[in-house]
Amino acid sequence: MRDSLEDYEYLYVLNSENQPEVDQANDADTHADKIISGLTSYTRDSDFMYNLRRLIGLKNGNEISSIPDIQPETGDSGTPDNYYINFQDPNGEPSADPLIVHGKEYTKIGWNAYEEGLGYGWYGDLDHVKYEYLAQGPSELQKSIVYDDWGREKAFEFRLPVGAYDITVSIGWEGRYKQGEDLSKIEIEGVSFIDNEAPNGYIVRTKEVMIEDGMLTMEMGIFDKYTMLNYLDIEAVCTGDMDGDCIVGLKDVILALQVVAGKESSVGKDHDLNGDEKIGLAEAVYILQRLAN
Repeated sequence: MRDSLEDYEYLYVLNSENQPEVDQANDADTHADKIISGLTSYTRDSDFMYNLRRLIGLKNGNEISSIPDIQPETGDSGTPDNYYINFQDPNGEPSADPLIVHGKEYTKIGWNAYEEGLGYGWYGDLDHVKYEYLAQGPSELQKSIVYDDWGREKAFEFRLPVGAYDITVSIGWEGRYKQGEDLSKIEIEGVSFIDNEAPNGYIVRTKEVMIEDGMLTMEMGIFDKYTMLNYLDIEAVCTGDMDGDCIVGLKDVILALQVVAGKESSVGKDHDLNGDEKIGLAEAVYILQRLAN
């Protein structure tokens, strides 16, 4: 508690001793945003927190003129891949092992607190969480449900390599529609998937999300309401990747331009994006547009 009060004072002084105002940007926001992105989503990199606090203190004391743009460690630097999660009682139904649905193998994950050794788990009050497995539903994945019986917000984290991913989330309960009780929220890496909506059966949404710190963070729930979580599909997006690491960046733009200039021959035409069976300006422009978005 004392540390959090001190952090607030540091940011307060950094903002010229002005209190924050809703929807009004201020000088401290850039640094506060590096620490917290939601009610249950925040960095847990203690070394980063210590260093950022130290630099803010130096700035507040006029010992430095500006604060360097430091970031938390990025974590896993491997090659992005596909990951499939079914939220269920790991020791209950569906009991198939491995659990394969539509040719995809799903990892069974329940209400375990985050464990570094596992690389995944939950943060928040886990005292009133429950499982449900329905007799009927569109699939084994949507027959299994995890939810908080007291309607408390949670954060789920899953370690994976830095990169872009198409993420699909499913929430819902076959035959259930309680508009007042089941107002749901799912936000992943700051991208809103479901916001204050009640599923009439199920809601399934897919969006592209960029993982920049080696950890997928999903915020779930609205206070005193039910979010019924089913499954999560996480599929690497490699469109625009020129060097085979499935991480799209400026180096891929440079490779595409080098091909155009005749200075690079290692990029095969299988990386072609517009169907002309060659690497050209179209690929470079696509990558730049994607990075801009």
